[in-house]
Formats: sequence, structure tokens, C-alpha cells
Amino acid sequence: MTKLRLAYFSPLPPDRSGIADYSADLLPHLAPLADITLFASTPAAVTPALQAAFPVLPLDNYPAQRFHFDLPIYHMGNNIENHEAIYQMMRRYPGVMVLHDYRLHHFIAHRTAGRDDFLGYMREVAYVLGPAGVNQLRDHKLRALGVTVPPQAAAGYTTLENLALCERLATLNLGTIVHSHYVQAQLQAGLAAQGVSRPVSVIPMLMPGHPTSSQRHRLPWPANAIILASAGYLTPDKRPEQALRAFARLRQRLPEARYLFIGQLLAPDLNLDQLIAELGLAGVVFQTGFAPDLAMLLNWMATADVLVALRDPTVGETSGAVLRALSIARPVIVYDHGWYSELPDDCCLKVPPGDEEALLAAMSRLAESAALRRRMGRSAMIYTQNELQPGRVAAAYLAFLQSVLEKHPDAP
Repeated sequence: MTKLRLAYFSPLPPDRSGIADYSADLLPHLAPLADITLFASTPAAVTPALQAAFPVLPLDNYPAQRFHFDLPIYHMGNNIENHEAIYQMMRRYPGVMVLHDYRLHHFIAHRTAGRDDFLGYMREVAYVLGPAGVNQLRDHKLRALGVTVPPQAAAGYTTLENLALCERLATLNLGTIVHSHYVQAQLQAGLAAQGVSRPVSVIPMLMPGHPTSSQRHRLPWPANAIILASAGYLTPDKRPEQALRAFARLRQRLPEARYLFIGQLLAPDLNLDQLIAELGLAGVVFQTGFAPDLAMLLNWMATADVLVALRDPTVGETSGAVLRALSIARPVIVYDHGWYSELPDDCCLKVPPGDEEALLAAMSRLAESAALRRRMGRSAMIYTQNELQPGRVAAAYLAFLQSVLEKHPDAP
């Protein structure tokens, strides 16, 4: 059978993006199943390994060459720098979207209202909320201009930041791939509200195994230290303050506990150094800064005994950091909502969002029991090896792409 010819749009290494790392993991396993051409804003910047394995063309070459392909596949997330050009191409030439973040409000708001295009933002909100959305934004604009708006007008308002604003893209595309049943249900409900039906397939994140080397020797901590860690970009919605406050209480009963922040601080107003000092944690919390590559990220994660991932609110993301922790046999503490609720109970502890007492209890259970950590770590590794095996994920991609093409043989 002739292989599918795929035009592949995604952030690619060395971009500082979890989606870039995801594509780098997926592509070698998808390559035997399809003929793939990568499209990038700056092809010469793509890592040599990908350039050696695939044709890499300028993104703006696609319109003239699109009929050489059976389907374009677009990876979509919230980072405006990584996804703006992909978004524009997808709007012009729809195909199959891989939706990594269900709530695209941040991206849409940034590229419209964030660039003084208030009408563009209004159009996107109105697409989902209809006239009620237009009225809400009108009142918002009036208040900003100093005009008094009756309080009762706000009674039925929607919290705009909670809007997904991905429904238009899912409607335009021939099909959408998501990574969780939570997002699938949310997106299908949003499409149904628009009177639209499109295929939405759940394909779990792949997670190949990687060798690791603990960096514990680089830390000025005793050999018996129990290390908890958070990995990934440090932003307020990762709730590092909540983690530190619970950790400070943990140290009252377990003074050998230590905390490691693995990743770059992205929020200037998130003053972790000040909080560390206020909580009396100087010397027992270490910040690695940005990990220059995936290997070093994994090495730092392997340094920890327990990973803590407290995303709140969730935007429907599937956390690569959590899955990477599970793949190296580390138990994880997560907030019990969104995709995180779908994780197996035998490899992570789930706590209600914002519940410091429950968080402290989870930290204590894992920090105080090496046997529990080993048992959950083994379960975590088995889960990733069985359910997130790259060849299995690549085969699921191909099956969905073929099913879409059968329904739309004239694409793209």
C-alpha cells in the first residue's frame, strides 16, 4: 500500500517547547509508516538529526506545494511564538489538528486583544458564546472607558479565561487528535453546541524510554536526603508557592527532606527566592534553571525521589513532565482534575486542587516510605511501557489519518 504523504507542522528542536520534544520523539516512529516532510519557519535552525532524517522546507512553501501531500498535520498549543505561523497556515489549509492544549484562550487573546485587535477577540468569543458574548465584551469595554454598567448585567457572564476558543479550529479541520478523554468530551460538547460534528480521536502521549544519570552528586545535600521536585517551566499556574508551603511543613517532621525546581522561571513576579527565605528554606531548595536539553532534564528528574505537579487551573494539557517522571519510575503527586484524574492510581497520588492538608499528607506518605516509592515507581514504568509505547502511538496516528482521508479523499 502506498504510504501517506504528510506535511508536518510543529515546533521542532531546538525550540524550547514540550511539543517540540514530543515531535522529536514521535517522528522516528511515524517515519516508517508515512512519507513525511517537515515545515518550519527557519529550516536551518532545526536540529541536524531531524534535517538528516526528513526533508525540512520553509513553512511558506506549503501553499504552492500542498497538492504533493495527502494531508497536513498541525500541532497546536498556547505559545504564541511557537504556534502563530502554524495557526495561520492551518486556518488557510485545514487538515488534522493535534490539540496539545484544550484551552487556547491565552493564544487567541494574545494574538487579538493583545495586539489591540479587540474586534478580532470579540469575533472569537462570539463564535462560542453568540450574542451573549458580544454583550459581555461590550460591557467590559464600557467599564474600561469609565461608563457605569448595571451590576445585574454581569449576572450571567462567563469567565472569559475559561473559554477554550478551540472550537473554530476543530470545526475548520477535518479531524482532531487529543491526548485525553477529558479533552475529547469537552471538545465534542463544544462542537455539538455549534451544531458541528467532527472526528476527535484520543491518542495518548508517547513516552519512549531514556537512560538517565542522577545529578545528586552536584547538590550540597546529605546522602540520605529525600528529594521532592517540580519539573518544567516555573509559572504561577504550576503552583510552586503551594508546593513550598506544604514542603516547609513536611520538613518539621522530616528534616532530611529537600526540594528541587527543575526548569526556567518564566514569571518575573513569581519571587521564589523571597518565599524560600520567608519559609526558612534557604539551603534546602535548589533551582537548576533551564535544562539545556532533554537528557539533562531527565537526569535532574532522576535525581528526585518524588515529582510534584500541581497545575491549576488546567487548560486541558497533558503534562509531558509528569509522563517523563513516570517513565523513569518516579511516583508523582498531582491535582485531581482534568487529564491528571485519568492517570492510574497505582503510580501517582491525587489530591484536591488547592488542598494544602491533602498535599502535605501525600508528600509525607511518599517521603516517609521508600517501599511505597519503589512500588509506585515500578507501576509507573510499566504503565508507560505498555500504554505509551511509541510504535503503538504512531500506529494510532496512522489509523486516524487514514480514516480522515477516506472521508475526505480530495484533501488537502
